[in-house]
Amino acid sequence: MLAEPTLPTPRQAADKLLPLLARCSGRPYAVVDASHGEQAYELITRWGEHAHCLYSGQEATTLARYAPYLLELRENSAALMELLEQAWQLNWAIFVDGAADWQKVRLQLKKSLFVLDENKDRHYFRYYDARILRLFLPTASKEQAAQFFGEDIYAFYAKTVNPQQWVEYRRSSPKALNWLTGEISLTATAWAP
Repeated sequence: MLAEPTLPTPRQAADKLLPLLARCSGRPYAVVDASHGEQAYELITRWGEHAHCLYSGQEATTLARYAPYLLELRENSAALMELLEQAWQLNWAIFVDGAADWQKVRLQLKKSLFVLDENKDRHYFRYYDARILRLFLPTASKEQAAQFFGEDIYAFYAKTVNPQQWVEYRRSSPKALNWLTGEISLTATAWAP
């Protein structure tokens, strides 16, 4: 009889995600959804001036506790480890490999916050939820993908339904319009000493 694979603890998963973020060709960011509750919002506020609401104006003020935020991931800190652990267990965040200028990355991410339906009615598009991103990107046309990535986003990383894996959606080049999909497998054996 085969033994069930041992799932990684949140801390083990966070330890494995650090090298993934370190290999970014640009700069690593997280897009965190504050609507997941007080704990998510408190974690975002620890980033201080390195947390940027994707909403603007009155919407940013009114919806601050429910908005998506771009976090500049800078150093290995307790807050970063907590974010990685929570992102592993929940669907609070996706990760982005983007341009060095956070303002350019924020602007590109803001462009996809809303979509229009066939009646031209505007709806929120919660792509920053890993479950939605995993549905959207594999089915997007090359034109949609090019518009979604823009020039300033090189890759997105999201948790898969398999609790041992993350998926990477990377463009073949920051300037190219084609993009690639690949999985980064975090199997139980990866945590063996």
